[in-house]
Amino acid sequence: LRAGRGLYREGQSAEALVEYRRGLEHAPEHPALLSEAAKIAMRVRERELARELCMRYTERYPADSGFLYYTALVLKQNGDYEAAADFGERCRLREPQNVNNLLNLADIYRMDGNRERAGLMLNLAREHEPKNEKLQQLDQLLSRSEH
Repeated sequence: LRAGRGLYREGQSAEALVEYRRGLEHAPEHPALLSEAAKIAMRVRERELARELCMRYTERYPADSGFLYYTALVLKQNGDYEAAADFGERCRLREPQNVNNLLNLADIYRMDGNRERAGLMLNLAREHEPKNEKLQQLDQLLSRSEH
């Protein structure tokens, strides 16, 4: 963990990921190793590895609402919209005012073709942050897809 963090701070993400993976061989359920390795895997575009690590982490540590949100992001980037929506909805149940999660859910539903649900998530986000730039961008994308 220490070696991986040091390498990451030096800008050596790929090398840091090697260290995290080495650590996971010895402690496969270590929360910091799993979560940090997942984030670095996404940064170096190892999306399948990131997905696997996210799933392992959320299965082992389901109370971590913030990581539910992160897992939804990873799954969305992998094109697994159904699973991404599931994790985003779990986060929404725990943190209904988490605007970033609401916006991510809106985007997931938009990408999956569920405009009605996407609009609902945007409206929920609008209640908390009506001037949010990402909200306005998603609103425009959703409006364009209606035509």
